[in-house]
Amino acid sequence: SNQVKICDFGFARRVDKDSGLYDSTTISGTAEYMPPEQLDGKIMSLKTDVWAMGTVLWEFATGRAPWGSLGGDIHAKLVKLVVQQGEMLPLPDAGDIPSSPPDLAPEYCRLLRVCHKFGMKERPDMAK
Repeated sequence: SNQVKICDFGFARRVDKDSGLYDSTTISGTAEYMPPEQLDGKIMSLKTDVWAMGTVLWEFATGRAPWGSLGGDIHAKLVKLVVQQGEMLPLPDAGDIPSSPPDLAPEYCRLLRVCHKFGMKERPDMAK
């Protein structure tokens, strides 16, 4: 049927072996895909995954890895860029998305923008 489906199983959790509680503030993962709240060590939610999905979609659209090649301590650099300075991934223009149908490109760009809202409450739920 030539349909791509992206899903989030939602079962990956860091568990404290003594208490069995989910630690939603531990920083783990690939820094380039982390939203501001995760980079800053704040409480995360399901909307943290929305940012990461938006970053993957950004990578699909541009054909490039997010944040180029910052090198070195990428986590510290991203905390400075994203959390302290509010810098975001440059969103591609509709015309910059290679080989996409013209009617898809504007919707795709809107999706990227909404997934990368700085405030997690502004991001859509995965169901949307």
